[in-house]
Amino acid sequence: MNVTSLEGEDPKAIRKCPLHSRNEAFLFCAQCVEIICENCKKTIHSEHAERGMVFEYLDFINLARSRIHSYKEKFAKYIIDANVPKKEIYDSILKINEEHIEQLYLNQRAKIEEQFAYLFQILETLKNIELEHLTKNREFFKLLFGRILDNYNNMQNDIDEGI
Repeated sequence: MNVTSLEGEDPKAIRKCPLHSRNEAFLFCAQCVEIICENCKKTIHSEHAERGMVFEYLDFINLARSRIHSYKEKFAKYIIDANVPKKEIYDSILKINEEHIEQLYLNQRAKIEEQFAYLFQILETLKNIELEHLTKNREFFKLLFGRILDNYNNMQNDIDEGI
């Protein structure tokens, strides 16, 4: 998922899975706090799904919103009683959530960069193995093609001589 921040994003926007780029990421793993696709749910997050920790993203957002409103109503009395302005509390909660979302993004980005580094390392290893293989067989093929060329020249000479 190439997203710098979820702030201000449309929750109904189509997101692509960071691991399966062709798949829509419409699920949320509450265990890992990641937006995932159906393939991720069946593989990497299968244990989390079995424990009921994978939700449809929009359902999870709606659940979170309803809980926030529920808590807001429950604690409204205490907020008023404490003479603490509601705006300051909400701003504080929003700031904490924004920081948490930003940290999630940074963690996801670090994971993706780590995966790309690993993939690059594998590709470099395969390239080196192929080069080593070609280098080892170069003399063999040189000798083989030399023999084939000699046989061809001998056959051509025989044809030219009428044999």
